[in-house]
Amino acid sequence: MSTTTPNLVHVIHGPDDDCFSLADRSVGYVKASLVHALNVPSYASAWVNGQNVGDEHILKGGDVLEFCVRRGFKGLGELLSPAELMKRWKIKRKQYDQWVSEGLPTVTLLDGNLRHPAPLVDGWWSNQSTSPQSTPSSVNATPPRLTLDCSTDTITLDGVPYRLRPREFLILKCLHAAHGGWVSRAEMQKAEPSLVSAGRLDRTIKTLTKRTPGLKTLIDSTPRGYRLVM
Repeated sequence: MSTTTPNLVHVIHGPDDDCFSLADRSVGYVKASLVHALNVPSYASAWVNGQNVGDEHILKGGDVLEFCVRRGFKGLGELLSPAELMKRWKIKRKQYDQWVSEGLPTVTLLDGNLRHPAPLVDGWWSNQSTSPQSTPSSVNATPPRLTLDCSTDTITLDGVPYRLRPREFLILKCLHAAHGGWVSRAEMQKAEPSLVSAGRLDRTIKTLTKRTPGLKTLIDSTPRGYRLVM
């Protein structure tokens, strides 16, 4: 922020963002004031400089305030098939069967097929890894380097969580779903229509790798598109 405008707060909601003189104002005041300017709904969660805050939080000049809204059903996260889970976690069938017997979160579809809710699997793994009663096979299994939580637009890279901007998360979600395959801009926009109005995706990806340095070596790019190199 410029030193001549110390009261400015950078406000972001989806593809919309702008700077306003909001120092010493509460988050609740901003939400009510920008309901039309930035289409901020009353139920949006507020994040200041990457930290979740309540409506009573007082802003300071230079803060970055982002409003986020859960995406309904998509907020439930991915439903992984057994094959997808084994591939993503790099485990064999024997290990998978043992985890299922130990309580791996599982749902049975009407056709009888099994699915595993990704956010619940992550939570289950966390509990298994920190429990003194965890079996050696559970603790020693290698988790994936990168996991995504669609409910909070958060990724975990090498055990470190990072809160992403919504459009950054959608781009990474597209790349992650391709399992190392190339994804063009058009393919991303087809998979996530909200990216159509997000401007130049290459600039968003460049900003993403600056804000999350660990991704710089994982995102490969050529004229044909982008891919994750895990």
